[in-house]
Amino acid sequence: MHAFVWAAAFGTTAAHAQSAPAAEVPPAEAVQDAGDGDIIVSAQRREERLQDVPIAISAFSGDALQSAGISSTNDLTQITPSLNFTQSSFSPQPTIRGLGTRGVSAGDESLVPVYIDGVYQPFLGSVATELNNIARVEVLKGPQSALFGLDYDSLKAFNPGIIVVDSSAFGPTGPWSRRMGYGPLVRASSGLTMQWRYPGEADSFSDAITVYPDHVAARIGAIATLALLVRRLRTGIGGSIAISQSEVMLSHMAAKIARRVLERAGVAVTGEEAEGASALYRCAGDDEWCVVSLRGEADRQAMLSVTGGEEIGAWLAEQDPRAAMEALQAAGVPAGAMLRVSELPEFDYYVERGSFRSVTHPHRGEPHFAETAPVRSLRMPAPPEVPAPLPGEHTAEIVRDILGLDDARIDQLIAQGALEQFIMPEDAA
Repeated sequence: MHAFVWAAAFGTTAAHAQSAPAAEVPPAEAVQDAGDGDIIVSAQRREERLQDVPIAISAFSGDALQSAGISSTNDLTQITPSLNFTQSSFSPQPTIRGLGTRGVSAGDESLVPVYIDGVYQPFLGSVATELNNIARVEVLKGPQSALFGLDYDSLKAFNPGIIVVDSSAFGPTGPWSRRMGYGPLVRASSGLTMQWRYPGEADSFSDAITVYPDHVAARIGAIATLALLVRRLRTGIGGSIAISQSEVMLSHMAAKIARRVLERAGVAVTGEEAEGASALYRCAGDDEWCVVSLRGEADRQAMLSVTGGEEIGAWLAEQDPRAAMEALQAAGVPAGAMLRVSELPEFDYYVERGSFRSVTHPHRGEPHFAETAPVRSLRMPAPPEVPAPLPGEHTAEIVRDILGLDDARIDQLIAQGALEQFIMPEDAA
């Protein structure tokens, strides 16, 4: 579900949108009047009477805003139902019916976009503005992606090779598709939260506020994008990818779900329960753990040869998890010690594969670890592994290589403010 703030072509206007079952009509004296009692809006990118627009919308003229004492976008909450603003750091965070965006970092786009005179404002800081010289403010409350040509079918008409990827909590279709979703809600609704507990401690939920579904769904989106890129190389056709994060989480428990479905259908299921085959055991030390998988009697006998006949739980309770893991693996028993995030870069498995690298960001004085490319190829060169570019860092390079401008012209445009180029604070000094 998306929300839009859209501006018409008459002075500064704005519109917030999100799905709504019915229109919310503001008081007649609060909106722009065409002179004959009709309220004129531009919600569909053309002037129409409000009663002819099948969208939940509130519209306010500049005179009405002045009469109501509304001088900034934050004040709109006083006259617009379901619109709210909260302040985070330097950026306001608009929400409509509770939906909005919590991120305020560079590159974060709001679920309540803002358009001023038809121009999209990508930076959240631009949402907070004084309402000077205003012709009309329109607050939309209906899904507008198709209206503004941002849906896949509209984009495909312009570029058949385009690839569009989206990830939502419960997918774009089905009875839960319009539910609000966030990482912790997805985990809870899919049953994953119930799995992240200490053994024997029913209330010891350990998933905190991580957005684990986002991370996994993003990797699936990347894999699907690569598949569509391969297809596009062969056919010239792109595609659309919609990822349901809840389904991704459910796939983690596929075997358990399949077993339950079969048992409810009256089918006798043989074989060990998943928890019996793979189990988590506490090891010596503070909050140290090791997972051991016993695939059959051969693994059990190999395990007993390592433990000296002692049951695995009692043996592991006295062992260092890394040493126990190595001993069990040497005997052919699948085992894995729990690793904290800080331990990953030095773990032999990741060191051998070069999974992490040390990088230094221009804004940080000390290096930190980051992931490397997830795939290594013998045929393709490794991608450049450098920090993400800073805003405006490559302005000159882009306009020189793509637009063919020379350095003198680029310097002139930068001096005029038409182009912006990032300069490190120490360089500016």
